[in-house]
Amino acid sequence: GGLSRRSAHGLGSLCPGPECRRVEVPMLPLGAARLGAVAEGPVAPGTSVPEALEGAPAALEGPQPVAAAGASPPAAVNAIALQGGSSADVEAGAVQEVPSTSQSSLATSTASGSGLAAVVRREVTSRSLWRWPSQPGKLPSYVEGNFRVKTFGLLTIQFVVVLVTMVLVEVYLPLHTVFRNTQQCHAISVAVGIATLIVLTILYCLKDRYPVNYVLLMVVTLLVGFYWGMGYMIFSSRLHFQLVGIMGIGALVATCLSAYLSYLSKMDGWCVVLTSVYVGWAAGCIVDMTIVRHFPGFEGHWEFVAALVAFFLFSVLILDVGNKLAFGNPDDFMRVIISMDSALLVVVSIPISIISACLLHTDNYPEILGGAARRGEQRERHA
Repeated sequence: GGLSRRSAHGLGSLCPGPECRRVEVPMLPLGAARLGAVAEGPVAPGTSVPEALEGAPAALEGPQPVAAAGASPPAAVNAIALQGGSSADVEAGAVQEVPSTSQSSLATSTASGSGLAAVVRREVTSRSLWRWPSQPGKLPSYVEGNFRVKTFGLLTIQFVVVLVTMVLVEVYLPLHTVFRNTQQCHAISVAVGIATLIVLTILYCLKDRYPVNYVLLMVVTLLVGFYWGMGYMIFSSRLHFQLVGIMGIGALVATCLSAYLSYLSKMDGWCVVLTSVYVGWAAGCIVDMTIVRHFPGFEGHWEFVAALVAFFLFSVLILDVGNKLAFGNPDDFMRVIISMDSALLVVVSIPISIISACLLHTDNYPEILGGAARRGEQRERHA
């Protein structure tokens, strides 16, 4: 948490002559920073920096407000050069930060005698983005906000890829025209669902290995899109398109709203997550109900079914990873993404797989009835 002593070496070129020597600066804690004034005149040996600078005139350009608690940590201290007299130890006292957009000066007490403090000027180009946490045991608010925006943003991209893949599969790869037997189509959908679960399991095991984790994440997204693209064999009302559309719009709204609530309003993490997710769900439902009404063959009850299913999936998401989204630890990023994919993209595929399995047996039911009828006719003839 402090500054490295390595940055305090190597100022020999700034102080020519044998009278200069290099002094190692003790590590400064976070929150300490550059000095804002320059000590002039002789300083007694053993005098601390605050005492040496007490009453010294300011030597900085521009405004010099003292930084409050939580200000950015100091830049690396390059060195301190001393001129004149015999050697003396320099005691590093408490220092204050004076942020400035022009220059900042660094001074220290000198040895006994008539030595004067040498000043090292360092150009300050920009301030660090680091900020202290708002509460103990929590990450800085901007870290939590970036985590939520990145998570919801990646989920939005996944939904876009899934939706595009669904359209391509249904329009350009209609399986019912390739396979005459509907039973084969349902078998393919079940196989794709199983493959999705297998790849998702592998992704969970390799979640910390970059870039393999992102490659597997893309494979999972494409498999889910292909799986959902075969939903027309089950849902004649395009319920699967409505469901993916609601969740995609919800993720997009959650991305924008979480960014606003995290950076501007400074709300609590749980409030940000709950507000972003459920406001996004409501926005997705409104857009779905507005668009679907213009399509032919519209049936009003299906949009409410899609809204309820999407609400259930978002609630599962909150129960599963809501705590991680509220805390915003960047180390949990891929774990949260996998959990969100499992909740929003894969969980709903389980009942679809069950329905597909039932349809497999339903397709055989007329053949079973026909065979039983033929056997009954044969018995009647023999009788």
